[in-house]
Amino acid sequence: MNKNRNEVNGESLSKILNLINSPAVVISSSGYVFASNKLFEKYLGIKTEELSGTNLFEQGFWEKIESRSKEDIKLRENKNEVYEVGLMSRSGKVTLFEAKTEKMAYEGQMLELIVLNEAIEEHTQNELQENFVRKYPENKVSEDRFYKIASSIKDALIVINPESKVTYWNPAAEKTFGYTMDETIGKKIHELVVPKSMPKEGKNSIKESLKTFSETGIGYFTVGNVEVVGRRKDGSEFPAELSISPVNLDEQWSAIGVVKDISNRKKAEQKLRDAEQRYHALFNQSPLGIIVVDPADASLVEFNETAHIQLGYSYEEFEATKIFDIEAKETPEEIETHLIEIVKSGEAEFETQQKTKDGKIRNVIVTTRVFKSAGKTFLYCILHDVTESRKLQDKLGEYSQKLEELVQKRTDELKKTQAELVKSERLAAIGELAGMIGHDLRNPLSGIKNSVYFMKKRGTELQPNQAQEMFEIIEKCVDYSNRIINDLLDYSRELTLDLENISLKKVLNDAVLMVSIPEKIKVENKLEDTIVLKADPSKFKRVFINLIKNAVDAMPSGGKITVESKELKSSVEISFIDTGTGISDNIMPKLFSPLFTTKAKGMGFGLAICKRIIEAHGGIIKVKTEKGKGTKFTLTVPIENSIENGGEKAWIRNQEFSLSTTMKLSEQL
Repeated sequence: MNKNRNEVNGESLSKILNLINSPAVVISSSGYVFASNKLFEKYLGIKTEELSGTNLFEQGFWEKIESRSKEDIKLRENKNEVYEVGLMSRSGKVTLFEAKTEKMAYEGQMLELIVLNEAIEEHTQNELQENFVRKYPENKVSEDRFYKIASSIKDALIVINPESKVTYWNPAAEKTFGYTMDETIGKKIHELVVPKSMPKEGKNSIKESLKTFSETGIGYFTVGNVEVVGRRKDGSEFPAELSISPVNLDEQWSAIGVVKDISNRKKAEQKLRDAEQRYHALFNQSPLGIIVVDPADASLVEFNETAHIQLGYSYEEFEATKIFDIEAKETPEEIETHLIEIVKSGEAEFETQQKTKDGKIRNVIVTTRVFKSAGKTFLYCILHDVTESRKLQDKLGEYSQKLEELVQKRTDELKKTQAELVKSERLAAIGELAGMIGHDLRNPLSGIKNSVYFMKKRGTELQPNQAQEMFEIIEKCVDYSNRIINDLLDYSRELTLDLENISLKKVLNDAVLMVSIPEKIKVENKLEDTIVLKADPSKFKRVFINLIKNAVDAMPSGGKITVESKELKSSVEISFIDTGTGISDNIMPKLFSPLFTTKAKGMGFGLAICKRIIEAHGGIIKVKTEKGKGTKFTLTVPIENSIENGGEKAWIRNQEFSLSTTMKLSEQL
């Protein structure tokens, strides 16, 4: 039990390897298989007895991706490695593995335990197969296995001898060039695949290069991948990528060539070039300045012609210019912070000021987006020069300010003129009102004066019955004068509403009792008993009385007055319909105006007051008439009135009277 902890005995080695869930093998320092597990043997397709004692490196099973010299292959004491290898099975399949190694001591010699895990394919299987084939026969791959691998390669693979004649032509080559293997074997390669359109000098150059290659194994085609033009059997040409590996067979140089049809790649490259040309055309022909900024150091990496004109820098100067040199509004510290914020957000739009080469300041709106190219972050900035528009805006602002001042001045003058006009109109209205009041009061005053004169004239001879008659005349004249004054006061003072729930039918019945209605006129009350309205009962009674009186006056020869109602969603309609003479068209516009009347007596406040009362309740009054057939007054008022007691709002909005309110006029009297 004095063995090193890494030593194992021969009996347990195979058991240990089979416990590993990955292909595993133990090899000597020279590459000979000492032991392997079943997964490793299964992958290679080789039985245990065949694999034992086989040299992995010499038999071509093993290809390390990194180049390793023989000294690298030798195991080093206490050194473990992780590297990539290509493992080829007996069928010719090549798979990329990650190989993990660990040194172990056995019977006095150092061995290497290798455990394989499938690696992320940074190299394709096709490339690995090509790599195996190129290193034939150095890898000591058998001829049979060589052809198995070559036939599975997806790219055209051709082998030529020192005389440039084809000795092998794989299936992919048949598909690429259109020739079968039988058609190509023994033919010179340049006669098959070199374009006939190639100049004679070019063909001779290829022949000379092939001759040099056959003699030395060195030539133009051995320098790596080169792009050439290939020719198919039908004469069509296509772009190709060619790589040739020299192979020394029987002391003569042969070549293994791999040809890739890169038509699709060339088309993609051409599309990319076309797109780049379109981009540069748009970039350089844009009417807006465009710059590309590297936010890492604020340098300008690209700029178009418009940006060059806007800022005045030459192309050479632009290359040495940074944002700090053209920004006129922000400090360098603010610029750095701003760049970081833009990179984080991905886009931005802002207005700033930029300084041209000659020191002029330009107002610019910058629209920028973040993009990545070759792993770096850049800002694509569009510069919209708004200097002239800002100047126009400033001028417009000045004009606007001057206009406001002028408007204010004219407004003040207008107010002054309006005040003078109102004063003039007030005086005119006062004169008109005084004239009407004087006209209406003159009759009752004349009656009083005449009665007094009669009583004085008769003196003691005045009979009691005559005195009583004179007193009655005087009393009637006083009552009439008082009614004129009351109408004026009623219209001039603000209405006060005492709201309560009222029955429209009851209010109408009370109103009818207070109007003297001739026998030849009939009143029909069709108001519904169920309708209850929140309103001022005395004010509504006054409206009803006025409308009934007007209807009676409109039917001197008799007729019918119909009062009906219609309940709506949140209001009620009350209609007064008469069969009278109707209202003339020239009177309709003035119907609700104060001081307007067609009657011999009265001052024309009746309908005006009715309108004020209805509007004070939040309602409206409308009239429809037909000459010779009658008139219909319709009141529409809300059922639940929201106007507070004592408040009147609607009459203030009355525009039918030129001074808006007669109250002010009466206060002047």
